[in-house]
Amino acid sequence: MIPTLRRVVSLHQCLIAMDRQTRLPEEVVVVCQTQDKEAMDYLNQWQAIRKHYRKTVVTVTQPGLIHALMNAWRATSGDVVALTDDDAVPHNDWLERLAAHYHSPVVGGVGGRDIVFDGSTYRATAAQVGTFSWYGRLYGNHHVGTGGAREVDVLKGVNMSFRRELLQFPAYLKGQGAQVHNEIALCLPIRRKGFKLIYDPAALVNHHPAPRGAGDRRVRPSWTQIRFAAFNQTLAELLWLSWPKRWVRLTYQILIGDRDAAGIVRAIVSLPMLDYDAVKSYLPTQAGICQALLHSAVFAEGRQGRFVESQPDRKGDRTDDIRDFRGAAGK
Repeated sequence: MIPTLRRVVSLHQCLIAMDRQTRLPEEVVVVCQTQDKEAMDYLNQWQAIRKHYRKTVVTVTQPGLIHALMNAWRATSGDVVALTDDDAVPHNDWLERLAAHYHSPVVGGVGGRDIVFDGSTYRATAAQVGTFSWYGRLYGNHHVGTGGAREVDVLKGVNMSFRRELLQFPAYLKGQGAQVHNEIALCLPIRRKGFKLIYDPAALVNHHPAPRGAGDRRVRPSWTQIRFAAFNQTLAELLWLSWPKRWVRLTYQILIGDRDAAGIVRAIVSLPMLDYDAVKSYLPTQAGICQALLHSAVFAEGRQGRFVESQPDRKGDRTDDIRDFRGAAGK
C-alpha cells in the first residue's frame, strides 16, 4: 500500500522498485487524493502497463493518512500487507526479507530500516530500536538500527508490514496530512493482542524525505502540529500500553519529554543552550498530553463512540473509487 500526494517523480521511482523485487508483490495499491490531477494522470498510464501483479488505484476525498490507508486496505486481498511511502525506494529484496519472518504464526508485523537521504550524515548506529525503556523513553532509531532481526514495540511507517486481519485504523488521530505518530496507533494494538513485531535492519528502503502536503512541515513544525503529534502519541500509548508502562511513559513525557516534544526538564536544560525549538515545543506538547488524558478518560467511561474503527465487512467497502487492472498472468 502506497499513499501519495503531489509527488509524482518520487512515486515513479517507488513503483519501479516494486517491479524489481525478487519476490514480486501479489498486488500494489496506490491511494491518492482526487484533486491530485498530476498523480491521477500518471497512475492511469501506470495501470495501462501490464505487469505480473494486480494494480489498484484508490482515490479519496477526505484528508488524513489514516483515512487513505484504511481505504487502500479495503482494496487489498492478501494475507500480509506492506506499507511504504511515495518518497521511498525499497531495495530489491525488501518484500522477500519481510515475508520470510511470517513463517511464525505469532509474528503480527515486520519492518525494517530506512536509509535517510536528507543531507544529514548518519554515522551512528543503534541497537535499541522501536522499544520503550523501563523508565519510559521511546527509542526510535529505525534509520540507524544494526544487528540481527529482533522484537520491537513500534515499527516505522515508511517500512512496515502486518498480517491483514490484525490491522485496525484509529479514528481519533488528529491532523489533516501525515498524522504524526500514526505508527504507534497501528502497532501497539497488535502488540497488546500478544503478537510480535519484528524489526529486521536488513530489510531496507532508501528514504528521500519530501515536503509533506496539507501544510505539514518537517522542520520547525507549527504549534498546532506539535500539539497534534503529542495528542496522537499520548492517546495511543494510554489506550494500548499495559497499565504500569502507560503511566511510566506518561510521567517521562511530562517530566523529560522526547527530542521534539519537550518536558519540564528538557525545556529548562535547553534554555541556556539556546535550543529554542525545544523550548517552544514545551507548551504545545503539554497541551496535547492534557487533551489526550481527557479523551482517554472519556473513552474509559464509554461516553464517546469508538476510538478505533473496526474492520469493515468486505461486502460493505466504501472506498470513494477503486480501479484495478490485472496483468496478463492474472496473479
